[in-house]
Amino acid sequence: ISEIEELIEDFTKAAKGAYRIGADGIQLQCAQGFLLSMFLSPLTNHRSDKYGGSIDNRIRIVQEAVDSIRKSTDRNFVISIKMNGDDCVEGGIRPRDAAEIVNKLKNIDLFEISCAINGGVDGIRPVIHKSLFKDTNPQEKKQLEFVATHLRKEALYQEGYNVVAATIIKRYNPNK
Repeated sequence: ISEIEELIEDFTKAAKGAYRIGADGIQLQCAQGFLLSMFLSPLTNHRSDKYGGSIDNRIRIVQEAVDSIRKSTDRNFVISIKMNGDDCVEGGIRPRDAAEIVNKLKNIDLFEISCAINGGVDGIRPVIHKSLFKDTNPQEKKQLEFVATHLRKEALYQEGYNVVAATIIKRYNPNK
């Protein structure tokens, strides 16, 4: 929990720095298997504390970061979130789940809808090379093995590949 609180503080410090130098806003990366995405997805979030389990708990870290950034900047400072509309794997976020996440998250100006939970390892269609296992600690090796065996499903990437998920999300969130 203390590391999560530290992380939220780090996001806030970074946003405050961007605000002070005149940036119009920031984007929190909550997609493609990066850290915040791993909190949001039921596939990768196996926590049993206040940051895991229910959808309200899984979004808690993102909402706490947004709330902290809002307090440290002003209402005109844009906070956007890039998140998956579909993790593209069994047990991950599906478009209806993403719609619920969008509905529950507050004080966010823009949602960018992405997809695929495996983007954080080696691009959007990762191939896990054995060389990545060299010189990794046991926890990193376990994560790489998980990605290599469970998250290899490739989404169908063509023009407009997120339109279906975005349409469902918008249908359930007409005022966002």
